Amino acid sequence: MKIAVIGASGFVGGHLIQELKRDNEIVCLSRSPMKVEDKNLTWKRCDLFSMLDIEEGLRGCDTAIYLVHSMAPSAHLDQGSFKDYDLIIADNFIRAAIKEGIKHIIYLGGIVPKDKNQLSLHLESRLEVEHVIQSAAIPVTIIRAGMILGPGGSSFNIMLRLVQRLKFMGLPSWTETKTQVSYIDDIVDGIKQCLDLNMYGNKTYEIASCAPLTYKEMLHKTAKAYNLKRYLISIPYISRGLSKFWISLVSGAPRSLVYPLVEGLNHEIIASEDLKLKNYNRTFEECIDLCAASETPAKIHAFSKAKRKSNYEVRSVQRYKNTSGMQAIDVAYEYMNWLPLYLNSFIKVFVENEVILFTLLTKEIVLLKLVYSPERSSDDRQLFYIRGGLLAKETKRGRLEFRESLEGKYILAAIHEFIPSLPWSLYRLTQAPFHLKVMTEFSKFLERTNEQNLMKLKNKQETIKRSNI
Repeated sequence: MKIAVIGASGFVGGHLIQELKRDNEIVCLSRSPMKVEDKNLTWKRCDLFSMLDIEEGLRGCDTAIYLVHSMAPSAHLDQGSFKDYDLIIADNFIRAAIKEGIKHIIYLGGIVPKDKNQLSLHLESRLEVEHVIQSAAIPVTIIRAGMILGPGGSSFNIMLRLVQRLKFMGLPSWTETKTQVSYIDDIVDGIKQCLDLNMYGNKTYEIASCAPLTYKEMLHKTAKAYNLKRYLISIPYISRGLSKFWISLVSGAPRSLVYPLVEGLNHEIIASEDLKLKNYNRTFEECIDLCAASETPAKIHAFSKAKRKSNYEVRSVQRYKNTSGMQAIDVAYEYMNWLPLYLNSFIKVFVENEVILFTLLTKEIVLLKLVYSPERSSDDRQLFYIRGGLLAKETKRGRLEFRESLEGKYILAAIHEFIPSLPWSLYRLTQAPFHLKVMTEFSKFLERTNEQNLMKLKNKQETIKRSNI
């Protein structure tokens, strides 16, 4: 079987490919590919914000395993939330999977608390990605897990550093919330088991290795395993914001890892008995012993900063609610017509076949040149390549896009791999905030347009109803 692993360079991916390569041909997609000599292992450089890259990476594969969550920023300037990044990457993936004929998808998500009304932003994002991946007519196996422990993993190393570096710890109320952890070997075993499409396709499972514990109990057991006497004092009045800052400061873990941990423990994360893939029946102490036995002095992958390209690149993603059912082609058309009106005709838009020019007052002063890509566009996704102008350097990959996601529930407007012509410091102070302001105002315009469209539809329905009486 030829399997694509998306997010192969992460903690779970690194353990998974070592197991799967024994009996399968593995294609690892990552923005930081590794150089290895292994006949069953192929690394492909892949920018997950590029649908074209993902298509090329998935080509010829039978199964795809999706492990991506909360992508760390890779551009020098990112205007967007991790939720929007997760959404656009998942949307890229599922579109590419459909095009390349993937037969089976396995998605590793998070266990959802019983009370879904107050999910953390990170759990909301994981559930949203799950819905995107299930939206296509491809058999999908969903595997959900809570905190995953294992050598080299961030969850274990955050706990270890806290107990190693702090003799006294004041613990906020969220450390009293029960959760279930999974050991990395059990996650790998579960994914491997679910490769059987006939047995596990179109089903949802949850994995938990240990009995429920509070984070306070985990810290106590970790300290005991390392023969450290620590004093854990409950102080319920410590805010979550202070907790996040303090954990990040002491452990050295980036906020992108600490924040999901703290927010996720606002609710009990316990696997449903009727969804459990199997009973692994480990103790927490066993998991810690296994982590300790495999310890290496190597730098933890998840604690390192994402590598950025040498050029000063910009990524900007905005999400708009699409209450009136507009298509991406409609939104792109509205944007081209709205922008000159918003800027009081200082900016003019000229369209010549597939070339779109944004000019200052006259046609001779071209601020931005876009080239429409009909072969990469559809009614639900419109793609324009950025080909220079006074405000942008000409590149092969810089692009502007409008797309529908979650079956038209949202419209995403995004700029990728944009390289400004202005000096970077000047760009940060002028063009960057101006672009964000423009897109915010466009969002308000779309809201008004949606309301008007809904009103027109309602009036039309009322007219039809009266005519039938």
